[in-house]
Amino acid sequence: MADSEHSQVRMRQRGISPKNVELIIEHGTLVPVAGGADLCRVPRRQIHEEICQLKRQIRQLESLKDVAVVMAANGDLITVEHHIRRRRVRR
Repeated sequence: MADSEHSQVRMRQRGISPKNVELIIEHGTLVPVAGGADLCRVPRRQIHEEICQLKRQIRQLESLKDVAVVMAANGDLITVEHHIRRRRVRR
């Protein structure tokens, strides 16, 4: 996608970063407008839902602190443990 000079000027004037524009295009919904163009926007409800999902992922990741799994060479799960002890690594 090519940015027009006009869009670059408006982004600077309105303080909208190129990264935010990428996010809108990635997550947004297209709505046809006059002149054959499309308006792309992310509805507030969708933003709220995605934020909630990310917060759940963060909580889940935080719960993994000090938890480890021990696996066999073939990938089978042997056990899980809390409070990771320093293990000697075999070489």
